[in-house]
Amino acid sequence: MRTLTVYLLIVVTAALVMFCAMNSVESPEHKILGSWKELAWEYEKVYNRAARNEIGPDTISQSVKDQLGQHLVIHSAEHWQ
Repeated sequence: MRTLTVYLLIVVTAALVMFCAMNSVESPEHKILGSWKELAWEYEKVYNRAARNEIGPDTISQSVKDQLGQHLVIHSAEHWQ
């Protein structure tokens, strides 16, 4: 009976400590509240020499690239609240 009481006391104490620790930390949702400004979009080109040799040189002419590029929508920076 005494052992059960000791184990129960340990479990209750651990649960209480965890509860207090979780309540003392600010939630991530509250940390990100406010006004946000988009600064940049970064892209990385992955160059795989083996795949490049299999495909060969670029087969699309510059005029075709220019024609396809006319219909692209360029992303502009945004503000979030």
